[in-house]
Amino acid sequence: MNINNLPVNRRVIRGNNTNLNKRVFGEKKYENSDQINNISIRSSFVDVKILVSDSAKDIEIYFHGQVKMNGDISFSVRTKKDELKVILVGSGIFVSGDLQLDITIPPKMFKSIYIKSNSADITLDEKVLVEQLQMETLSGDLITNATFKTVNISATSGDVKLFTRAKEDISVVISTTSGDVLAQFINIKNLNLLTKTTTGDIMNCRKIATGSYNADLVDISTTSGDITIS
Repeated sequence: MNINNLPVNRRVIRGNNTNLNKRVFGEKKYENSDQINNISIRSSFVDVKILVSDSAKDIEIYFHGQVKMNGDISFSVRTKKDELKVILVGSGIFVSGDLQLDITIPPKMFKSIYIKSNSADITLDEKVLVEQLQMETLSGDLITNATFKTVNISATSGDVKLFTRAKEDISVVISTTSGDVLAQFINIKNLNLLTKTTTGDIMNCRKIATGSYNADLVDISTTSGDITIS
């Protein structure tokens, strides 16, 4: 019997046979953070969390969890100049799984963080500091509490939640085809807001704006979903 669609991490991974074996993963890799200014992550379907440890000196990349599978998972970490590249991709069948990629970084300002996924949730800790943040997913929720200067978020099918406490002027671009967007701005006085939805409601819950900084551009659009600003 062939099974073409099987769920892992609450999402669907495609395959074409049922000879499944249980696999348990628990692999940690470390990279010195002194020269790392940019982080690039590609995770095809494994959920990604970026955490901050005040005591961390190195960057810890921890792939863990279990899954029934008939296929292969490739997990690689390498550095090129000042960029850390993490790649986690799978092929075959994956079912009844709960896999996680946790990346723990020190409390320093990074120039850029780029995360791309096919079908994974992506979450950033509130202590993450980055100048340019970019996240892309086809099917998965995106949640960021990071402090940033610019952010660009795109999702085909998934909700986007953005919470930020500004430490300088910022700009935000968020686009999703099918999903709700919730954006909360703290320490922002002036907000240059552009919103668009085809089939959904737009709610601006900001009342008296207080803060020290400006959001020079906040461009949020969705085809099918609600937009809430606070």
